Amino acid sequence: MSDFVESLGPDPNKDLRASADSPAGLTNLGATCYANGILQCLYMNKLFREGIFSAGPDVLRQQPLDNGVQKDSLEFLTLLERCLSHSKVSKARTIVQDIFRGNSEASSKTEDFYELELNVKGLKSLAESLDDYLTVEELHSDNQYFCESCNTRVDDTRRIKLCTLPDVLNFQLKRRVFLPKTTTKKKITSAFSFPAQLDMRHRLSELSQFDLVYDLSAVLIHKGSGVNSSHYIAHIKDKITGKWWEFDDEHVTNLGNHPFGEGPSSSTIKSIATDAQFNQNENGGIACGANHSEIEGGLATARDGTSLPSHLYDEIHNFNASYLDACQQYSHRKELELSGITDRRKEVRSVLAEASVPPLERLFYWISSDWLRQWADNIIPTSVDNTFIQCSHGKVPVSKVTSIKRLSAKAWDNLFSK
Repeated sequence: MSDFVESLGPDPNKDLRASADSPAGLTNLGATCYANGILQCLYMNKLFREGIFSAGPDVLRQQPLDNGVQKDSLEFLTLLERCLSHSKVSKARTIVQDIFRGNSEASSKTEDFYELELNVKGLKSLAESLDDYLTVEELHSDNQYFCESCNTRVDDTRRIKLCTLPDVLNFQLKRRVFLPKTTTKKKITSAFSFPAQLDMRHRLSELSQFDLVYDLSAVLIHKGSGVNSSHYIAHIKDKITGKWWEFDDEHVTNLGNHPFGEGPSSSTIKSIATDAQFNQNENGGIACGANHSEIEGGLATARDGTSLPSHLYDEIHNFNASYLDACQQYSHRKELELSGITDRRKEVRSVLAEASVPPLERLFYWISSDWLRQWADNIIPTSVDNTFIQCSHGKVPVSKVTSIKRLSAKAWDNLFSK
């Protein structure tokens, strides 16, 4: 029966979330696991979500993703920023810069950044990686600085200074290193720890008079030991409940109070994460969280008060209506098929119950045992076929006596009437 039910195709009812309190996953369209993870992280940020909602329905359709090409978070943010730059709404045009853009200085040049790329080779924690990132580098010997004014190489120093920090601070851990001898890349898989809360005030080039405390809100994880073959998942904290969730494409798992489901939260977290996202904490609260829409009476409002645009509401309403219709159609087809299977089983039991021939009964019929067995096992019955046990003259030779079964006249008539 299971094979027959499988012939109906995938059951859409299995895609229904068990609870509306559980965040929704995203389908992997080929090599889009990186985009799924990043989108889940971005959606949890209320300010970013409001900006996207205001962008308009056609802006993000201008540059669709290549489903077969896997990229990284910075490339995705760059593509997103380019798409949003065409929006007629100023809030949407600058949402990426407003939330993720910081400012740094290196070699007297000031540049914007959207994430800080940190070395992890030989380093054990985020604090060590930040120290390494901001340390003064001595330029001498083969690594001398080329002075354009002197037109020669000179000894010098170089360092990166953080001038301003964004509301959401992204770190990318450089776990891929180039091996000159083999001209290949290798992934660093050593343990690396980072704090649940990060104070960046003393890491600015000029000491800030304000607190710059960030709370860990999301971790984008690169799974797999290889560099080219990989899979991305995201662990994200829900602002409202304080719970952590694992997003693995369409699969969503509740991790509890710890980013990796290892028990109660601690001040230091160990992981193999590729990227970590911190949200600025200005008033002791977590600045990022999951939001799940509740649609009632034609209005759509997230739990934190974010309103869903009418065009998105209409699109979601149509998707839901189509989905529910598919569920109902599948359930109806399944019910009909199962009802047919039940009737078929009753039919088989009825015929087999009448198959026995009384000892003194002279009227009976011979039938192929193999055919009768197949007829009883198949959902769709077939016509009586005794050709296997008959000779060329239409008779049953003695040699076939082990391959035939006697049937009563009543059972025989029932078989032919079906």
